[in-house]
Amino acid sequence: GTRAQGRHAPDLTHVASRSRIGAGILPHNAGTRAAWIVNPQAIKPGVNMPPHGFSAEDLNAINAYLATLK
Repeated sequence: GTRAQGRHAPDLTHVASRSRIGAGILPHNAGTRAAWIVNPQAIKPGVNMPPHGFSAEDLNAINAYLATLK
C-alpha cells in the first residue's frame, strides 16, 4: 500500500480490516495473528518474513498495535 517496496515483511496496510492473514491462509483474529508474528515459516514455509523471539509482553503489544491498523 506504500511506495516502500519492502521485501522481508508483509504489507500491513489496513491489516486490521482484513478477514484473513498470511496470504489468505489464516482467519484473522488475535490468536492466529500472534502465531503468524512469532513463526510465519510454520504457517507459510518459504515466506521472507523471519521468525521472531519476542517476549510475551512485546508480542502482546505488537499484536494490539496491528489490531489498530484499519
